[in-house]
This record gives sequence, structure tokens and C-alpha cells, in this order.
Amino acid sequence: DRQSRTLSGGEVQRISLTKALGSSLVNTLYVLDEPTRGLHPRDSRKLLNLLYSLRDQGNTVVVVEHDPEIIRGADWIIDLGPGAGERGGHLIYAGPPEGLLEKEESLTGKYLKGEIHIPLPEKRRSPKGLIWIKGAKEHNLKAIDVKIPLGVIVGVTGVSGSGKSTLVIDVLYKGIKWLKGEPEEKPGRFDSIEGIEQIEEVILVDQTLPSSTPRATPLTFLKIYEPIRKLFASQILSKQRGYTPAHFSYNSSEGQCPECKGEGFQKIEMQFLSDVYIKCPVCDGKRFRSDILEVTYRGKNIAEILEMTVEEAISFFEDWKIKEELEILRKVGLGYLRLGQPLSTLSGGEAQRLKLAACIKEKGRGHNLYIFDEPTVGLHPYDVKMILEVFQDLVEKGHTVLIVEHNPEVIKVCDWIIDLGPEGGEEGGWVVGSGRPEEVAKLETHTGKVLREYLKGWKQIFLLKDEESFEVKPSVPHMIIKGANEHNLKNISLKIPREKFVVITGISGSGKSTLAFDILFTEGQRRYLECLPAYIRQYLKIRERPNVDYVEGIPPSVAIEQRTSQGSRRSTVGTITEIYHYLRLLWSKLGLQHCPSCGDPIRQYTPESILSEILGRFWGRWVKLFSPLVLGRKGHHRELLERLKKQGIEEVLIDGKILPLDPLPQLERFKEHWIEASLGSWEVNPFLKEIIKKGLQLGGGSLRVVDDEGGENVFFSTKLYCSKCHRGFEPLDPRLFSFNSKRGACPKCEGLGGFDDFLPELIAPNESLPLKEALLPFNDPRLKKERERLFLDLKEKLGFDLNIPLSLLKQEEKQILFYGGKGFKGVIPILRELYAYLEDELGGFLNEFMGFRVCNACQGKRLKEEALWVKLKGWSIADFANLSVEEAFQVIKSWKFSEEERAIADPIIKEITQRLSFLMEVGLNYLQLNRSGNTLSGGEAQRVRLAAQLGSNLSGVCYILDEPTIGLHPRDNELLLKALKKLKERGNTVIVVEHDPETIKSADWIIDLGPGAGPKGGEVVAEGKPEDIMASSLSITGRWLKERRREITSRLRKPKDWIEIIGAKKFNLKNINVKIPLGTLICVTGVSGSGKSSLVLEVLYRGLKNFLSGNHHLRDGFEDIKGWEKIKRVVQV
Repeated sequence: DRQSRTLSGGEVQRISLTKALGSSLVNTLYVLDEPTRGLHPRDSRKLLNLLYSLRDQGNTVVVVEHDPEIIRGADWIIDLGPGAGERGGHLIYAGPPEGLLEKEESLTGKYLKGEIHIPLPEKRRSPKGLIWIKGAKEHNLKAIDVKIPLGVIVGVTGVSGSGKSTLVIDVLYKGIKWLKGEPEEKPGRFDSIEGIEQIEEVILVDQTLPSSTPRATPLTFLKIYEPIRKLFASQILSKQRGYTPAHFSYNSSEGQCPECKGEGFQKIEMQFLSDVYIKCPVCDGKRFRSDILEVTYRGKNIAEILEMTVEEAISFFEDWKIKEELEILRKVGLGYLRLGQPLSTLSGGEAQRLKLAACIKEKGRGHNLYIFDEPTVGLHPYDVKMILEVFQDLVEKGHTVLIVEHNPEVIKVCDWIIDLGPEGGEEGGWVVGSGRPEEVAKLETHTGKVLREYLKGWKQIFLLKDEESFEVKPSVPHMIIKGANEHNLKNISLKIPREKFVVITGISGSGKSTLAFDILFTEGQRRYLECLPAYIRQYLKIRERPNVDYVEGIPPSVAIEQRTSQGSRRSTVGTITEIYHYLRLLWSKLGLQHCPSCGDPIRQYTPESILSEILGRFWGRWVKLFSPLVLGRKGHHRELLERLKKQGIEEVLIDGKILPLDPLPQLERFKEHWIEASLGSWEVNPFLKEIIKKGLQLGGGSLRVVDDEGGENVFFSTKLYCSKCHRGFEPLDPRLFSFNSKRGACPKCEGLGGFDDFLPELIAPNESLPLKEALLPFNDPRLKKERERLFLDLKEKLGFDLNIPLSLLKQEEKQILFYGGKGFKGVIPILRELYAYLEDELGGFLNEFMGFRVCNACQGKRLKEEALWVKLKGWSIADFANLSVEEAFQVIKSWKFSEEERAIADPIIKEITQRLSFLMEVGLNYLQLNRSGNTLSGGEAQRVRLAAQLGSNLSGVCYILDEPTIGLHPRDNELLLKALKKLKERGNTVIVVEHDPETIKSADWIIDLGPGAGPKGGEVVAEGKPEDIMASSLSITGRWLKERRREITSRLRKPKDWIEIIGAKKFNLKNINVKIPLGTLICVTGVSGSGKSSLVLEVLYRGLKNFLSGNHHLRDGFEDIKGWEKIKRVVQV
């Protein structure tokens, strides 16, 4: 019942590790960052056993670790170095553990051999007083009394969960703070703490990071930067120019680079890819304006000072007092850090040592009690040695150092040890040992046993190989299923080979899909999802466990099932395969906005030009000014709102509503918000300059001006603003290029590229008929009243003669007839009203006169004009999406980018070309990326969905496909099999449910289910290689594959009659004429996407259905069907 927020990082990792082990997944890569954190040496072997169990299941386990026990137990070691920071980053060794000992340049190897070690102190110090905790009983502490000696190094030890942190932090640290009247959380329960008057202050250095912002650096954290800024402000050039210390701060607008705001880089958010950081093109990463960098001290400007390492700075400032403060950093082993290095880039070990340096700098005098919570986390033994030297210095200066620690190398040098235990949880909370290390080593506690070994002197770690050593066990290369009883399966058990091409076959209803999807896919997906954190699982639907006794050796699985429903018009080849998602990202990051009004590229403008524009446009009028701060980002944004309130902002515009900042608005965390700071109402005149400048600074170069009286709402930007057309643009965002988002969709067609509407060619397909007969919808008796009213209006308002053919009307007269004018409503508006009011009664009938009309606003391109005018290499995203797969591949491969652009473009283009390549591999090179999903044939849709799943280039996955050859021509079938085998060669398992003989023969392993269907099926009739199946007397599939004479044959029938389709032009049909014999079995063939379904279903079936129901006029996609009278009924199955 322990709350998860109270768990340490190591405990959270080990809980996740246990979940992963219980999932029994294989082919999974597990990455752990110091899992021994917070773990007693006694438990390292237990952890190692867990890691071995994961490995032996067929997984890869990568561990970042310094613990010698873990290093010794590894199968493969990657050692980086040789030093830290600039001196590191090289691969020193990669191979089995024994080979590391031979690498002379490896500090790890020297440590393991005993060449580098931490010696025992020559003598232990004697205490100079003590603090006495009485009756500590917080959490699992058993009302214990603990004496803590002062003036020495005290180590608090014990197995995980024994109560160390509770005693030291909750009781001792918080208790002293509370007793001294200092603000702190309520301490843990205790009776009394005596002797605290002997110390001036208690200081805790724990594992929390000092700062996560890139603006914080070692200099700012240690408060050393201020004297350096004052030094530069005192130079002659600074005084001449009036520079103050603020001009030399990258956090101040006085001197920072206006482009990157003093960060030195630009963060490019890449959504579903890792964010990219590029050097600021204006300041070249130096953080400051160029004029600031002209000021130098001893030949170095402020940016060059920040680029120095600590050791270089110590030499540079040798004759200045700052040297002493920098020396502290070198003492704790951080001499390699650069002075301006962002703290967000520090490792955990570096961050804790930096906090240690800050404590030493600020609290170096008096008698303090320093508490360190596992200070060696993230530290190499070489670094531990330096940390211990710092601890010794602190004690020599009269302080007390109290360490919560598990590392035996640290424990052995302590002057005094307090050992808690004997176990963790409820079995812990007692003091099981107290005294000098030599005294504790005599005890039979877990810490005592470990200390005994380390006090004997250093031992070579690799001499410990003994009966406990582990050898790599080959993982079981099969997926094992026992006792499967799901649906009609009859308690079957199977061994299915991994990383092979496996076909599950059998007659329809034999249980193939149950085995493939309800057991293999469900278990693979369910076990993978259960390894994810709870906060992620709550958003996912986890399938129920199937009726099976045992499943082992299953990798994470992906299913590609058959779909009977047609694709949506909103989906395209690009969106289904995720290619379009990456195109949106590419255009938003590297595209150049052009003005839709004049076509000019949008360049950056100065605040002065914006001021001039506002004065000229709104002179003398009262306007409201807003600074845009958040544009469509999720979060509660509480920190931002609090900061605005402190800056004196009283109101904000949130999601279109003006709200006061007192009280602070409460925003929904998982909803997108638009937030703008209100600068109030102002009369536009030259004195507005400072307000506009302030608004631009607050809004990061953007400002919105709202004139309620004139009804104008204008967005100005120092980055995106067209001065010719007086038009501002919001920053480019991937959602601007999404036709499924309101941000990017064409407002008229809502991103569909068009809409269903009544079309003149369907309303009046035969223009040779007189006007009174040509308008087909009005020939229906149900529209008698509407017909009479229409014809009366045509005669009286337009003066049309209803007896002349429609073809004799002029073009403008036809326009008025169908769309209205001169007081006449128009045929199409009339039909729209009828459809709206009488859809239930006439909807089916009127639908026959409707078709897809291309949107005249976006010309079928689906996007709003701002998106269509963003160009990349001269292409709009819509024009690029209009290319075929093969054309898009050739174009995008030909693009060249600058070095800065490549940092952004390369990862995106890699994902795009990967998916384009796969589409070409499966024979879909002719498809346009903007082709709607509802126009794809069955075979095309199946392969597009396949490309969407397989384009991610994963390995170790179990892909399960449901009859992927359905709808495929033999030529395309061959391409598909090549793609699936390539997928297998990447290290994946490919399982297909299939009936196709060629696919079955190409399998590495076949599972034949049967013998019958339904209750008579569900048994394994045969399994093995194709030759094994053909040799089985029980397998119907085997007999079929072997005995080709059993193929179906038929005598050739003579046609009794013919029907002929004239001028078929639906979808990709090229105005063809087709004769079809009656009274025969007819097969329509052709490669996928050749137009078979269009001809048979869209033209023949729908045409015959209309003709048979008397609607001879409805001829969508063809001119005529001759001989249809010989057909009495048409049925689609």
C-alpha cells in the first residue's frame, strides 16, 4: 500500500523490471539506468538474477551501471572514456568482461584489477559530541534511539527499505529544521532530538536536479557569474557605451541575442520525432549581441569566457578571488565542465556534485551537519575517490558529514556506521549495528558481511568467478502455446518458430483467425501494454486474456487484419501510411510562408515597421493590444499565468475570452489553449511606441491589435508579416497543413477537397430533350407541385420556352437555370432545400442526382490558403501530395539542404523515403499520395495498410496478417511475398492466415487446422515445412498442394446473349466499351487498381440496378448499357 511517489528511482525501475519479467515477452530491448541505485550489495545478486531471467527469455538488456557485481556479470561491456566531458566520448572497449582488464587506457579496467582503489584511512577519528534521537517511530522505525557522533564521517547503512531515509531525512533533517524554527515540511514522529545546539545548520544534498532550464549554468548556480559581469561592465569600452552588468547577462534583454533570447540555440519541436537543437544563426551560438562581444577582458569576450572549462578558467583568473570558488568545482571532479554549460545537460552524478560544491561555497564556516543521500549515485569509482576527499576536508574544517550509502567503498572509509535492518519493510526499522567499520564487520548483519570482505583489502573483481557465475543460455526459439481452447480450438498445443515466415491455413471456419489473432496477437499486444506505466495504460484498451493454459516466447505483436468497410474520404494514401504526417512536419519546419494576396515571400520585419503600420492604419482610434504567448498547446500553464500576474498584467485572452488574472484562471491540462496577455486599451498615437515595444517583447515578436469599433483583428509579427498587403501570419505549425484539423482545413469544404452536391450533368444528362423533360428529378410524380412551381418561374421570371431543347440555351442561361439569378432561385438550390426537408422521404431518390463537386475555394487541395502558400523547394504540400509514390520518392531524394536544415530534414526524410520505398516494393508506385482511401481497390487498400505498419523498420516484432493476398493479381502477389520475406530478414516473425497456394508453398513453416469447420475444426491436422504438409495423409491442404489434377476445371459454355457497356469512364476507366456474355461464368481480371471493381460494381451493377428500377436517365460513369432488357434481376454479393 506504499504510495508510488515515495519510491526512489531505483525502486521504480525494479518494480518495472518485475512487471517486464512477468510478461514473458521476447525480442524486446530493455534499457535500465543504474538499477542498483538504492540497492544494498546483498541484493545485487538478486537483481542480476532478474536481468539474467530477462535475457534468457530471448531479450536484450542494456544497463548503465558502475556496480562491480553487475559489470562482472555482464555478457558484453561497452566502456566509454577515457575521461569525462570534453575528454570523454570515445569508445575504449567493447567485448566480453575479461578483455576489459587488458585495456590500459580504461579507468574501469584499472579499478576492476585493483590498480586504482580507495584506500582505508590511516586512523579513524574520534567523535566530538553527539546528537541523540530518541523514540524515532516514523513509517517502519521501531521507536528507536540513535546516537549520531559529531565531527566525523557517519555512514547510515542497511538493506533497501530498512528505514535509512526515514531516519535521516524525515526525522533527523526535518526534525532539526523544525526545532530550530526554520520552515520545512512536518518531520517524522520522534520523542526528542538532543544536542542540536552543537551545530549551526543542517544541510541536505539529495538526488534532485539543481535545475532543468537551459538558462542555468554552473556559474549562475554557484553565483559566480555576477562578479564576472561586473568585471566586463568596468572595462573602458563598456563605460563609453553605457553598458551595465545586465548587458553581460544572457538572461537579460539588454545584451542577449534577440533571435535566440540568449539561449545560443533554437529548439525545433519535432512532435513524434526527437526535438532538434540547432545553433542560433544570428549569434552563432554565442548568446549575445555582436556589439556586446566587442568588449574584452585580457583578450577574451564574455562568450569566450563562458566557453572555458573550469580548469581553463582557474588558470585565466589565477590572480583573482573567483579562482578559489572555481577550485571547489575542480575538487569535486567537475574541472572539465564548461562555465556556460546548461545544467539541463548534466548527468545525475554531475548534478549532485555541483550541489555539493554550492554547499561548500556557501556554508563553509561554523559547525554544520551535512547530510548526503547516496552521493555516489551515477559516479564512477574514480569520481567516488574525489568525493571522499571533499568529505574529509569538510570534517577537517570542523563539520559533520552524514551519508546514507550502500557503496562498500564509501562505507569502509567512514569513521562511524549506523546499520539499520535486519531486513526491509516491516522487518526493518531496528538499529542492528553501530560503531566503527571494524566493529560492524564483526556482526552477522548484511552490511557486516560485506564490510568483512572490503576491509581485508582490495580484491580483483574478476577473480570472483565461481559456481554462481552465469553463462548465456540460448533462448527458446519458438512461441509455445499449450491448452488453447478459445472458440472452437480443441485444447491444441503448438511450437511456432520465431523469425520465420509462418502460414496458418485450413478450410474456412477451422480456427485460423482464432489462433492468429485471438491468441497470438492478443497475448503479444496485451503483455507488451502491461509493461507500460499505468498512466499510459489508462488511455489504451487492453484485450482480455484468451482461453489458453500457457503461452511463452511471444514477442510484441502487430496485426494487419482484413477490413470489409471502405476507407474514408478523409483518409488518403499519405495519411494511412503516415507519410503525410511527416510531410506536415517538414513543411512546418523548413517551409517558407508566402503571402496569398501578393505571392511575396514573408520575411522578418522590424518593430519600427510594425509601429509605422499600426499608426497609419489605426491613427486616433482606440484599440486593444494583446501579446500572443501560447498558440494551441496543452497544459494548465499555471506558471505562465503567475508570471504574467507578477509582471503587472491584469487580464488575459484565453481561448477567445478575456479573463482576469485575479483569481488565476484554472485551465484543463489536456486541452489545447490559446493564451494572449492583455496590454489594455490605448489611443493610437506616436506615444504608443513603448507599449508596442513591450508587447512585442512579451509576445516574442508577435502582437495582436483589435479594433472593436472598426471590426478589425490584425496579427503582427516581427517574423511573419506582409507589409505590402498589411497581413500578418501565425508561426508555421504542423496542424496548419492538416486537412483534418480546423487549423488547416479549407473552411468551405472542411478539408474534404469538395462535397456531395447536385450536379448539372446528373440532373440533365440528355440535353437534347426539351426543357420540360430534361430536368429528371422533377419528372418524379412525388415532385409534381415543385415541378409546376419551377416551370411557372422559368416562364415568368426568365422567359424560357419549355419546349426547346436544353442544348439551345446559352451558357449564361444554363448558369442561371441551375444556380439562380434574375430573381430565380435556381434548380440546384431548390433541390438542396428539398433534400434538407424531405431527406427521409426522398433522400434515396435525390442521391442519384448528387456527385462529388470539387471545392472552388481550394480547388480540391483540402487546405486553407495560408497553408497552400507555404513553399518548400518551390513546392506547396498539396502539390507534392499530388505526386505519385515513385515521383515523390525521386523529387524528395533530389533535394539538397544546408547543414542547419539537414539537422531538421534528415530524420524526417528518412521516415518518408522508408515508407515510399515500401509502397514501391509492394507495387503501389503509381498511387498518388493524396488519393482518397474510399477510392482504393481492396488489394490496394490492403497493401497501403501493410505499408503503414511495416514502414517503421522495426525488428523483433511478430507481424500477423489476415489473407494479405486477397484482391491481388499474381504479379502483385509475388511483390508482396518479397516484401514479407524482407521483413522476416530484418529479424521479425511473419505469420499469415492464408489460402493462396503460392504463399503456402513459400512458407518456412505451415500450421494446417481442421479437419472440418466450426465444431468439426479446431485441431492441428498437420504442421511443419511445406514438404511435411504435402506428405501428410490427413491434410486436405497437403493433398491439394501435391495433386495438381484436383484443380477445378470447367467446360466452355456458349453465351446465350450479350450485354454491352458503352463509354465506361468511372474513376480510372478510360471511356471503354465492354461486351459481357450472358449465361456463363465470367472472370474479370487485371492487376490491383486496374479498374475491375470500378467496372463491375460502380458501372455494371449500379447501372443495371437503376435501369431495372426504371431510372434509365441515371448513368453515372457510363453512356449506356445495351441489352439490359434481357436481365431480370441483379444481385451484389
